Amino acid sequence: MKQLLQTLTKKIVENLQLKDVIEEFLNSCKENMPDDRVPITILVRDGIPRDPAGKILKRVLKQEAQAA
Repeated sequence: MKQLLQTLTKKIVENLQLKDVIEEFLNSCKENMPDDRVPITILVRDGIPRDPAGKILKRVLKQEAQAA
């Protein structure tokens, strides 16, 4: 039970830190970019999909963005 609580606490802290980073990013965008260029949606990922050669799979990223 103690380990589960520690894991949940760690995830909550990570989420709060991520939220702060996203807010800071959006504020920076709003200050430095035209209104029509500020992101409306931000997708958070664990990693970027790559093919065996290491190239980014843009097709997969576009499909996931459209699904979100």
